[in-house]
Amino acid sequence: MLRTKILFAASAVILVITLFNLPKIVVENDQSDIATGQNAEETAGEGNESDANSHTSTIPTEVLDQIVNLRESLKNSVDNKKSAIFADSLAELFDRYQRLDSAARYSELAASNLPNLETWEKAGESYYKAYSFAVNRDKQKFLGEKAKEFFEKVLKLKPERLDLEAKIAMTLVSTSAPMEAVMRLRAVLEKDPENEIAIFNLGTLSMQSGQYDKAVGRFKRLVEIDPKNSQALFYLGISYFNLGDIAKAKEHFLAVKEIEDDPAVLSTVDGYLKEIE
Repeated sequence: MLRTKILFAASAVILVITLFNLPKIVVENDQSDIATGQNAEETAGEGNESDANSHTSTIPTEVLDQIVNLRESLKNSVDNKKSAIFADSLAELFDRYQRLDSAARYSELAASNLPNLETWEKAGESYYKAYSFAVNRDKQKFLGEKAKEFFEKVLKLKPERLDLEAKIAMTLVSTSAPMEAVMRLRAVLEKDPENEIAIFNLGTLSMQSGQYDKAVGRFKRLVEIDPKNSQALFYLGISYFNLGDIAKAKEHFLAVKEIEDDPAVLSTVDGYLKEIE
C-alpha cells in the first residue's frame, strides 16, 4: 500500500513544501536522547520509561506492560544473545506504534550485542525510517548519520547492495550535501539503471529543487518499470500539477485512486482533484 511506502503530510500543500519531512506522525520521544547523541545502551538500558508511558493514548496497556517487562529483562540480562533478542523485541514493539526513535535505539542495542549483517542492516533501516519521519534538522542529521554508519558496515561485506548505497545518498541531504547525494544516486544508476530507490530519490530531489520537468522523467521511468507503482503515479500527479499540466495531473491522481484504498492516501489525492476542478 502507498501509505506504507510514502510519508504523507497532513495536507497536499505541506506534502510538496516539506518533501523530505513528510510525517504522518510526528515522533515525540525524549528529544534529549537524540540531541545529546547518547548511545543506545545508555538511553535504552537504564529502564527509561518516558517514551512509552507518554503515549498511553495510543499504545495499549498490555503492550506497555510488555515494554516494561522486556526492559527489565534486558537490564538484568548478562547474555549477549538474549540481550539482543530482548532489544530486538522492544524495537519491533516501538516500531509497530510509530515510536521510531526508540525503535532505532533498541535496534542499535541489538546490533551491539549481536553484531552481524542482519542486525546491522536492521539497525540501519530503523534509523533510516526515523530519519525519514524527522522534522527537526539537527535530529535528521543525527539519525541520517546513524543510518549511514550501519549501512556502511553492511556494504563493506556486501558491496553489491546498491539499495543501501541509494539510501546512504539520501542521508547526505540532511548534511547540506545535496549535490553529493545526486552524484551518488547517479553512480548507482550507472551500475543498475532500473534501481527503483535511486530513481525515486532523484525524482524527489528534483521536486525539492522545483525541477518538476526532471521529476516527471524520473517518475515516468518508475511507472515504466512498474505500472502499478502508486507512489510514482502520485508524485507524477504532483509534478504535472506544478507544471500546470492539469489534464495529466488529473489522469495520474485518478490512476492512484484505482490502485489505492487507503483513506489517508485517497483524502490527499481528493484534495488535489478538488483543487483542479
